[in-house]
Amino acid sequence: MRDRPGRRRAAGRGARGRARAAARDDVAEFDRTFHRLNRQLRSISPVADDICLPSLGLGSDLGTDYRSWVIAHGQDAYEAVLADPERLRDFPDARSGCGLGERFFDAVVPPRS
Repeated sequence: MRDRPGRRRAAGRGARGRARAAARDDVAEFDRTFHRLNRQLRSISPVADDICLPSLGLGSDLGTDYRSWVIAHGQDAYEAVLADPERLRDFPDARSGCGLGERFFDAVVPPRS
């Protein structure tokens, strides 16, 4: 029996639906992982506060942004800072994560050429 065009369209719709569901699952997994990594970095807050706003601190929102900025630097940087928060002081661009410089989006999305 030859395949009819209607069957091919239906198969295509089914494949697209499965792909969308898989993409949603990937996004949800990324979100869970990102939040877990961000929470684990809460121990860096005193050092980040000192780098960015000595005696004032970053507060909740900017602190979350700073931790996201650290995550954007990659696994090696993340693990080093998690093991020893003072390593933040070794980052040449440590003040950029303070919300005063590089935006998180700019750190993880390369510019279009």
